[in-house]
Amino acid sequence: MKKNLIAAVAAASVFVSGATIAQDEQELPSFSPVETFTCNYNEGMGSADLDDAVDKWNKWMDKEDQTNYFAATMIPVYHGSDTFDFGWLGFYPTGSEMGAGADHWIAGGSEHRANFAAVADCETHSGFASTEVKAPAENDDENDGSFVLTFTDCTITTDGDTDILGAIGEWNAYKTESGYNNGAWVMFPVYGGGGAEYDFKMVQGYDDFGDLGEDWERYGKGDYMKDGELNPSLYECDDARVYLGTVRRDMAEEED
Repeated sequence: MKKNLIAAVAAASVFVSGATIAQDEQELPSFSPVETFTCNYNEGMGSADLDDAVDKWNKWMDKEDQTNYFAATMIPVYHGSDTFDFGWLGFYPTGSEMGAGADHWIAGGSEHRANFAAVADCETHSGFASTEVKAPAENDDENDGSFVLTFTDCTITTDGDTDILGAIGEWNAYKTESGYNNGAWVMFPVYGGGGAEYDFKMVQGYDDFGDLGEDWERYGKGDYMKDGELNPSLYECDDARVYLGTVRRDMAEEED
């Protein structure tokens, strides 16, 4: 995956349901802000209309020198009956940049808010604190701007001073050593949801479905036993929803 794509799906409370993330001060995880929208097309509208609104928005963002925001749209592939037509995932590197970007959008983006509203009704807008727990495998192939993401809602099932992220990190360290393709991020709900029935979202990212299938094969041939060994009922997650993502805006490349 490209560097900024990795960062995007990397991303507030660090204390969840009484189970703390118990780590030494110098090892505290770093969190980044991620926002999501879930949207349904208005009558008579479709993907071509969204493409047009995104194109106009991108030109405005370029003109306004807004180079520190990543955006992608996500189309459901594996999903339940309560799904949506498309999702929007956005990422800022820092909370300060998120706040400045929001101020800029509110002050000057009315034309583009109207363009997007004409295309689709976005019923939810949520904010998360995201931290990477596994970097994706290195891939030298050119990325065509598409990727695959899976989301599961997870609930902590233990009480007390339990290092949840530490346990998740052990499992993902094993996956790194074993050659798994995925990147992995933990996202804690911060804004917008209200009354979430989960403690965090586990997000897995892949370059394509081929990589996802290879990891499925590794897990299904016995690594589910290792997963159970490293995660002795500390948390439970529901079935994964799977989305095909398309990069809509990339951040400026960092200068060396």
